[in-house]
Amino acid sequence: MLRLIAYDGTKSSAVKLGFSLTYDLPGPVEDYDQDVIIRWGNSIRTYNQRGLRQDYKFCLNPRASIVANCAKHTATETLASVVGTPRLFRSFVPRGFTVVVRPFEHIAGAGFCIKEGPFPLDPGYYATQYMAVRPDTDDKECRVWFCGQHTLVGKRARSANTDPRPCRSSWGYEFNHRFSPALGEDTLKAASKMGLDAGAADVLWIGGEAYFLELNSAPSTDHWRCISFYKQFMPIAAKERFGSNARI
Repeated sequence: MLRLIAYDGTKSSAVKLGFSLTYDLPGPVEDYDQDVIIRWGNSIRTYNQRGLRQDYKFCLNPRASIVANCAKHTATETLASVVGTPRLFRSFVPRGFTVVVRPFEHIAGAGFCIKEGPFPLDPGYYATQYMAVRPDTDDKECRVWFCGQHTLVGKRARSANTDPRPCRSSWGYEFNHRFSPALGEDTLKAASKMGLDAGAADVLWIGGEAYFLELNSAPSTDHWRCISFYKQFMPIAAKERFGSNARI
């Protein structure tokens, strides 16, 4: 069967998808050799019958990929090898740059702030160049949900948030916009590079170019389109990846 494993921080999004949901699967990984396991942001260590660390045989979003993706400063460097990203600052922000300062690991924009250089970065933090979404242009901030080889694109839409420059993680989405096919193609390149099978990308579309901010292995499912997307394509992605050997 298809099993979704989450953790407390991703329960609210995982429970909406309707698959078998748990936070830990008892016993060694061999007990689930015919099941498809989807790690929904859950990077718990798993072990085989000999007590050695081993991931599930049929696993979407492998543990190693989630761990690598959660280290956002190094993940940004990895993404930059295949897609556009904002300029990254690891230890010092020079004069003349406005940046978004972020902790190495974060959830929903917690710990973000916008600052102007010059200043040194504190341990455990990195920064990326702040890129403004200009009004009266085609610029936009997008979220691209992906699952296997399939994507869904939405535009971030202002909700109750009145600050023009916050992390927009609390904003909603609009789906009535036209998007370049390249946005979906680049998202799949980014996901493949990080080794993720399902999740979402946060992207700035500025001046006709895409700048990837980060990938999420357990994105919010606060719109019915997102829920429908994953319900439809998770079983398809499993069949495309593992064939008839895995039990869906």
